[in-house]
Amino acid sequence: MRKIIIGVAVFALAIMALPNTANAGGCFTSLVASQSELTALNAKVINFENIGTDPITGYWDTYGVKFTAENGKAIYTNSYNRAGAAKDVPTASGEYNIANDATWPATSYNQPLKITFKEPVNVFGFYLGNAENVKQIKIKYFDEQGNEGCGYTIENKNYMQATGGAQTFNVPVNKAVDTFVGFKSSNDVYSITIDYGPNYNSESIDDLMFVPSSQNVRYCEKDDNNSIYTKGIMKIFDFNGKFFSGPYEDSCLSDGKINENICSNGTWSVYQGLCGDNYSCVDGACQVDSTKTVVPLLSNFVAYDSVTNKALTGNKVGYKKYSSYTKPLSVSIYNATKAIKFSLMLNNSDDNFTYAFIWNNDPSDGTEVNYNEQTVKSIVKSANFNSSAVTTLNLTDYYRGKYVMMYGFVRNNDGKSEVPNMPVEVDEVVPLYFRMEKLNIPTVNSCVDSDNGLDIYARGVTTGEKEGSRVYGSYSDSCSDKVGESGLYSGKWVVEQHCSGPVDKPYVHTQWNDCPNGCMDGRCVENIDYDNTIKPTVVYPTNKQILTNYPRVATLKWNPVSEAVSYNVELTCDHCNSVAWQDYYKWSSKSNYYITTPLDGDNEFRFKVKAVYADGSTSQWSDYRYFSYNTSAYSDSVCSDPDGTNTNVKGYSSGLNKVTNKPMNYVDYCAASDTNDVYAYSSDYVGEWVCKGDVVDNRISKCKNGCVDGRCLESPNVVYSNTVKYRLFENDWYNVGYQLQFYDKGNGAVGALALRKILSNNISTFDLTGKSYDDTSVDVKLGESIKLTTKGGITDYSVKIDKISFNANSKGYVDVAISSPNSSIKNRLFEGDMKKMGYQLQFYNKDSVVAAFGVKDVTDKNNLVLELSGKDYNDTDLNFKLGNTVKLVTEDSSATYFIKIDDIEYDVNGNSSIDVSIETENGTTATTVTKPIDSCYNLTGKGNLAKAWGDNKVWYVEGNNKYWFSSSEVYLSWFSDFSGIKLTDDSIINSLTQGDNVCLKTVSTCYNLSGHGYLAKSWNDNKVWYVDNASKYLFSSEAIYKSWFKDFSGIKLINDSVMNSFAQGSGVCYKRSGATIPTVSTPVVEKPVVSSGMSCGNSAGGDGLYSMCKGDSIRHSDGFTINNQAFTDKTLYLKTDGLISTYLRLPMNVPVVVQDLTGKNKYDITYTQKTDKHGAFLQIDSK
Repeated sequence: MRKIIIGVAVFALAIMALPNTANAGGCFTSLVASQSELTALNAKVINFENIGTDPITGYWDTYGVKFTAENGKAIYTNSYNRAGAAKDVPTASGEYNIANDATWPATSYNQPLKITFKEPVNVFGFYLGNAENVKQIKIKYFDEQGNEGCGYTIENKNYMQATGGAQTFNVPVNKAVDTFVGFKSSNDVYSITIDYGPNYNSESIDDLMFVPSSQNVRYCEKDDNNSIYTKGIMKIFDFNGKFFSGPYEDSCLSDGKINENICSNGTWSVYQGLCGDNYSCVDGACQVDSTKTVVPLLSNFVAYDSVTNKALTGNKVGYKKYSSYTKPLSVSIYNATKAIKFSLMLNNSDDNFTYAFIWNNDPSDGTEVNYNEQTVKSIVKSANFNSSAVTTLNLTDYYRGKYVMMYGFVRNNDGKSEVPNMPVEVDEVVPLYFRMEKLNIPTVNSCVDSDNGLDIYARGVTTGEKEGSRVYGSYSDSCSDKVGESGLYSGKWVVEQHCSGPVDKPYVHTQWNDCPNGCMDGRCVENIDYDNTIKPTVVYPTNKQILTNYPRVATLKWNPVSEAVSYNVELTCDHCNSVAWQDYYKWSSKSNYYITTPLDGDNEFRFKVKAVYADGSTSQWSDYRYFSYNTSAYSDSVCSDPDGTNTNVKGYSSGLNKVTNKPMNYVDYCAASDTNDVYAYSSDYVGEWVCKGDVVDNRISKCKNGCVDGRCLESPNVVYSNTVKYRLFENDWYNVGYQLQFYDKGNGAVGALALRKILSNNISTFDLTGKSYDDTSVDVKLGESIKLTTKGGITDYSVKIDKISFNANSKGYVDVAISSPNSSIKNRLFEGDMKKMGYQLQFYNKDSVVAAFGVKDVTDKNNLVLELSGKDYNDTDLNFKLGNTVKLVTEDSSATYFIKIDDIEYDVNGNSSIDVSIETENGTTATTVTKPIDSCYNLTGKGNLAKAWGDNKVWYVEGNNKYWFSSSEVYLSWFSDFSGIKLTDDSIINSLTQGDNVCLKTVSTCYNLSGHGYLAKSWNDNKVWYVDNASKYLFSSEAIYKSWFKDFSGIKLINDSVMNSFAQGSGVCYKRSGATIPTVSTPVVEKPVVSSGMSCGNSAGGDGLYSMCKGDSIRHSDGFTINNQAFTDKTLYLKTDGLISTYLRLPMNVPVVVQDLTGKNKYDITYTQKTDKHGAFLQIDSK
């Protein structure tokens, strides 16, 4: 079959941060893509031979592509639709192709065929046809937001030849769909349009070929080390090292800025900025501009007579003349920042005279300099001028910022000596002094510290590339309590960020400095005299106020004290103890308020507070503030359960803990099973906290429609989720600061999240405030999650980075999915923000915003005006009241948000704050829901375990899908060990479609020890089991084991074959109160098949309890290894691989925290006991 294959250059999307050329209007070209190159890149191919497939939806799930038309649809056609027999107008392959079919009366006149990709592509191509009388074919490309790139116009060569038109770059396109055009883009393309223009022919293509961006990994190379002072050339290569596109040359923009292509660690970007003082952009490089240079006056130019030892002043004709020579007429500065140019104007009779010049960087005024013959000769050779000669001497950076003197020696020709080393008379010395200004040279590889280095008494922000990661950003000084941590508002150490490293490639270095007087707000506190005489002023409760809330939890408030880093609070009671006003409670707070634990009885209380300064000194105690309680309207019981036994409500209970007998607060939850009180976000059982006298106890019951987030569902087709999907815009940070603020009822804004800067499509900088953060900047990668707990520790939020869209002009966005296991999402909004940022809340699904919520106006403390967008609203203004719930369905019906107006703090000046709580319903089209929105996958037994060579993740593979075991706990709920995992090539794992994560396997019951069995372990496996009636039950953790037994005595050693013969039952339950501890008989030790002195051997598994002899190793499922080097009764010595600490020394029963090499995962490891038979017992727990 005849095929015409033409490669076409692509003009990439102008908005992306990639190399531009000034003459392309913000676009740049890449190389053509041939059919063979697409084939070599394993391009996906759609040949359109399956005519039963819907072009819009049929290819979306399998290929991630859809074909649409603006005034019609895409249809399948064959040769007869192109007015000819198959042999005359064939397609590239098979019989069918795809074409734009307009809906009558519309036509394809100026209406394109559109191809949309689910995931971005950067290499693509197709065959064109049905264009015998089409003059031009326009190809356009679009980014993710629908912004149009420059596109490309193809001139149809066949049309030009037929009409005699002038030819430009052209391609022959016929009736037959057999002319291939291929494209490359160094940026991501999300959609393409093909338009035959003002013509009634339908746009027709065959054999679409495309390579996803994720599949075609590319990297850059550049020849000038990213210097703005040279014109560099950058090239792009594919993952095979094959040339991909380019070359891209540095250029100058129309506004005079340099357009510098940056290649850093294989990743490309663009720097656009001014060249700096005394420089202009010329032909892609910053060059010295003499028109910008301030030339100093030569007022200190003097002539010096070596005979009379006197200086002769003057800078022009008029020097004293000798009989044999004449002085030079001029020596002028050409450019003080780069060179000095000397123009020597001599009389015709002076052609034989010699002038020599040298430089001195440390001049002394009026000092004669003598040189011998040898020196003068060498200088003469390099600077010997004839009549009217001109030369330029360049200056190096060595002279910048200093005074420089030039000595000009004028020698009489008659006194010239040809004898080596004989002194030569120097008749005159001409010294010239000038200031060589220091240049402020801009550089891409720059680092700037706002407090100019290691100034521990100033809080600075250092901007540059971070040491190690080389991630460009702004890093703030902060405080810490110890070396290695950072981000605190106060502490003992200042964490100083400053510039370090080589001059040509500096980086931001972190250094800890001990502050003698403590650290506060990112700076050491200077040795100042704190006001130790001041007394804080208490503002709440008012004096003698009677409080009636129950439980008796009081909020104590006082005015803040300047320079205070914390406050001490003491509260006493008149009749809580046998002695009136005896010391009762002592607390510490870093804020100017404190929320107490439940107080005892309807008594009178008093409290006082004092400020604590950074150096440890304090203020005076405040005056006592008295208040009392009257809760007679409530039950006398200490225990409170407002929702009673209503399982359809997620309730909160307060009362005494049944073990410690101390007051605590409890939240209803979903239980993993009917006998297991382990927390689960969703299950079939609800755990309801109820009062039993003064004690809070839990009661587990089954929900008819399932349990989600601590409450039974009322109907099977309404499933609530605590995950809300927000889109945050980078430029909003400049307008409003924190884009999202979170509240806990009655406590104001207690958490906040801001998208501060998008560094690339894979990493962004967030500012965080909460329990563990205080205006702390954190760099977060795509796919990672942030744990954000509110300041009071009441609400936990998980913030997952779903998508990052980088834009060089700070107009990118990040999609974040925010969830909470114990709460709805509670946002605090501000009335005035809508004028600065538009909708305060925007919700996304997949690639676009599908709903929005904004507070437009607050009328009073009970009424407000909202602006809504979604399926039922189109920028609609509606009036709502305090307590109302807004039902907001997304445009695509993927979710329904229920947004309740919880509180309004009205401000007449337009600065009101509004608290809203958000929950979601899983769509509006569901009829029967069998699993909650946060679904997971239960194993079928038909798949296999697999992991890739280059990744530690373990997957369950079934068909073309893969399911991830998100933790060792999940894995071990299905499998007893890590055998049977197949090592598979990365490309195979990556080609599989990722489904939900694997579920934590729930069992109908866990096993409570009967007292009839015995403890056992096999010789070559360190797991500890309870054996009862030919079945074995695993102790999955030390905590479970020790809930039944106080030590590790009584464990029976048995042969592996015997242990393997037992049927494995469920895991052993955690011993609940009331259960009896079974008796264990004296251990019986069976001899192993192979005689050995101890129970030794290597182990593999997740968290749990292990025994290990000297030399044994534990291979943890997270990828690290621990080896027993030696142990005593008091100490265990370990060597690790995969942890930051290589050698560890563990005292007995003291948990030691370790981290893996990523720094993200932490573990408690504890040496719990030494035994003669089992060696050292080691407990491993993930934090």
